[in-house]
Amino acid sequence: DLKVKFLDIGDNTTFEKDEIIQININACNTKCKVCSFGKKSKTLVLELIDRPICARISDSVTICKRTNSINVVGTGTILDGVISEKLIIWWLLYNYVYFF
Repeated sequence: DLKVKFLDIGDNTTFEKDEIIQININACNTKCKVCSFGKKSKTLVLELIDRPICARISDSVTICKRTNSINVVGTGTILDGVISEKLIIWWLLYNYVYFF
């Protein structure tokens, strides 16, 4: 899951639970499912559908809704996320080999 602080570009954009949207982080596009949207806090919790994305807390995100075309509805900043298990395994193996 990915938690994003949403900054609205247009006319008070809202999101429905389980809505499929597209995000762009570090020039990588992926589809996401909306898990929750806080209207007052403007916080989105997203589930990545296509693939994991390498990003850091506070990286910028472009948020798009898909209709007949892709429409940019806002930008945001990553607040929280889940670290990939593959990254943890790689880090442990790398440090094990490096230190011993």
